[in-house]
Amino acid sequence: MTSIDRDFGDLAAMRMPVKRAAYSRRTAWTMAILAELAYTPFDEESEQHILDLAGELATLTDRERIAERLVKFRKTLGGFDGVPGPERRNRKLRATLACGGFQLVGSVLYDPGTDTQGFVAVRRDDEGTGMAVICFRGTTRISDWLTNLDIAPRSMRNPRTGTPIGNMHKGFHDAYRSVHGQIRERLKGLEDLPLYITGHSLGGALAVVATWYQSSQRLAACYTFGAPRVGGQGLIDRFKTPIYRIVNGPDPVTLVPPAGFGLEIVKAVFRVLGVFLPFWGWAVWVTDKLIRNQRFRHYGYMRYLTVAKPGPDGSYPRLRLEFALSTLDRLTRFIRLRTSGRGNRIDRYHDIARYRSKLRAHALKANQS
Repeated sequence: MTSIDRDFGDLAAMRMPVKRAAYSRRTAWTMAILAELAYTPFDEESEQHILDLAGELATLTDRERIAERLVKFRKTLGGFDGVPGPERRNRKLRATLACGGFQLVGSVLYDPGTDTQGFVAVRRDDEGTGMAVICFRGTTRISDWLTNLDIAPRSMRNPRTGTPIGNMHKGFHDAYRSVHGQIRERLKGLEDLPLYITGHSLGGALAVVATWYQSSQRLAACYTFGAPRVGGQGLIDRFKTPIYRIVNGPDPVTLVPPAGFGLEIVKAVFRVLGVFLPFWGWAVWVTDKLIRNQRFRHYGYMRYLTVAKPGPDGSYPRLRLEFALSTLDRLTRFIRLRTSGRGNRIDRYHDIARYRSKLRAHALKANQS
C-alpha cells in the first residue's frame, strides 16, 4: 500500500467547494494532483506512478465507486499493447482522469513550435463539484526554459482603448498564445461550469497568462505551484480572478525572472523605517516607486508552505501555511536551515510531488480539526 493509497478513505467524503473563489485546501490539493498528472503522458512517467495518481483522484469521488473505477482503469492499462506512443499516452491520461470523475476534453493541448503542452478536463456531477480545468505542463528542464524563453517584456494593451497598461514576459505570453485557440475550442459547451486554471513551474506561469485571457464571471480561480514571475506592476490590479500562488519553502523558480535582490533589501529597509519612524512616512512613497520600477512581479495571493519533514505516516506535523513572505525572509530562513545542517538542496523544493504531499497533509489535518 502506497502513501497515496491511504488517501482513499480520507478524501472520499470530502466535497470540494468549486464555486468558492476563496482559497480552499481541498481545491489546492486537487489542482496539485492535476498539475503533477500533466507531466505523466508527456514525460513518460512509470505505469505505477500513473496508477498512484489515479488512486488519489479516485478518492475525490464517492467510496462505492472507487474500487469500480480502479478496476476499470487497470483493465484499460492492460489493453495498451501495440498502441502507438502518442495515442497510448492520451488513453492513459483519459483513464487516469476518469478515476477522479474527470474527462479529457478533446485531445491534449500541444504546439510543437513552443513545446507548450497541457490539457482541458471536465467533471460533471449532481453534487455541486462539477468544474472545468485548464492544466498546463511544466518542465523538468528548468535551465532550458530560463535560457530559451524570451525574457523581454511584451506591452499589453487595454482591449477597449488600445492604450498600453503594462508589460508581460514575452516568452510566457507567446507560449500560451500558441495554444489559446485550442483552449477556446475545448471550452465550448462548458460555459455552465466554474473554470479553474492550474500549473506547476513553467505551467504555473502559463496559467497566469491564461487567467489574463480567460477572465470572465465563470472563472473561479487560478492555482499555481512554484511559478516564476510573469509580468510588470501595471497589470497587478487588472486581474479580476483570484490567483493563489503556492510556494514551497525556498523554491528557486519563484525567484525568477529576477526582480533584483538588492532592490528587495532596499524595499525591506524602507518598509521598516516607515513603520518605526513616523517622520519617514515618505518611505512608503519611495517603496511604491521601487516596486513599480521592477521589471517583473508576482500576481495574486501567496500561500507559503514552510520547510518541514514528513512523519512516518506521510503527515507533516510541523507544517504551517503562511502568507506573503518576502524574498528576503524566505532566503534568510533557508540560510539558517543550511548553516544548522538541516534542509535539502534548494532545487529539491521545486518538486511538484513535494507540493502535492504537503498540500495533502495540510488538507487532511484541517479536515480532522
